[in-house]
Amino acid sequence: DGRLLVETTFAAGTTALTPAARQSIDAFIRQVPELREQQVVVVGHTDSTGSQQANYQLGQQRAGAVARYLLDVHGLDPRRVRVSSAGATQPVGDNATAEGRQQNRRVEILVYRD
Repeated sequence: DGRLLVETTFAAGTTALTPAARQSIDAFIRQVPELREQQVVVVGHTDSTGSQQANYQLGQQRAGAVARYLLDVHGLDPRRVRVSSAGATQPVGDNATAEGRQQNRRVEILVYRD
């Protein structure tokens, strides 16, 4: 299975896709042309700032923004795209630093071959 970590992360508390995030997604789609026939799970992540519930909801909203981009811009089949949130439970950076928190505000696109 393939996996894309959208390299450009989100600003604190936001769900807006940056131009750099769109470029990362576009590049991934070009690299994986068979993506339209695969199962895709979009997982939103947050830093540890805020409550567990708020982070879960924010992660869900970030994943939803990426999923909408995949559906609207790249024409993926909505029956093959799922949205999930990990909230702050799967950090890749140190939440004690600004840089680490920024790394944690991300969306991952997981691709599962049938």
